[in-house]
Amino acid sequence: MPLDTDNPMYAYPYHALGKVYQSMNDYTTALNFYQKTLDIRERTLPSQHPDLAATYSHIGDIHRLLGHYEQAMSFLRKALDIQENASCNRLEIATTYISLGEILRESQDYSSALIYYKKALEIREKLLPKMHSDLAVIHHSLAQNYHANQEHSSAIEHAKLAVEIAQSNLPEQHPHLLYYKEALEKLQKNS
Repeated sequence: MPLDTDNPMYAYPYHALGKVYQSMNDYTTALNFYQKTLDIRERTLPSQHPDLAATYSHIGDIHRLLGHYEQAMSFLRKALDIQENASCNRLEIATTYISLGEILRESQDYSSALIYYKKALEIREKLLPKMHSDLAVIHHSLAQNYHANQEHSSAIEHAKLAVEIAQSNLPEQHPHLLYYKEALEKLQKNS
């Protein structure tokens, strides 16, 4: 019996598998599952549906990770168009802002990246506890952006915040904490 792909519920397993493969850094397989998710959702959901925005955002992030920046920007902007105009989860909007910031930073457009990072930080600071691990992620991104733009004191300030937040949430040998500490040490040596 074939699947009823006119039911939006059938997109959820594909979406979940996409997230699993993304977490394993198998971006090509993740993209295939997200594309199946998108095919179903575009057929079965209204064009401004939050689930469609989430799918666009995930596909955009995969393209970013694969270095396909133009495609990534296209999907992330589609996601943002929906997220900013529909009643979407504000934390998902913050994630889209971070992905856009990452692309712009990697493209050396530091001032535009900073705008998106600050929007993401503002949302996360309003909605998350003060020491939430997702705040460490955005502070680390801000540190990288400031460093790339030769703003060393701001880079060190945000790198310290990333470490402080990560230390309050993660075991001492956690890879993210070690990564943030290493990044801070490099910034301090180069300043």
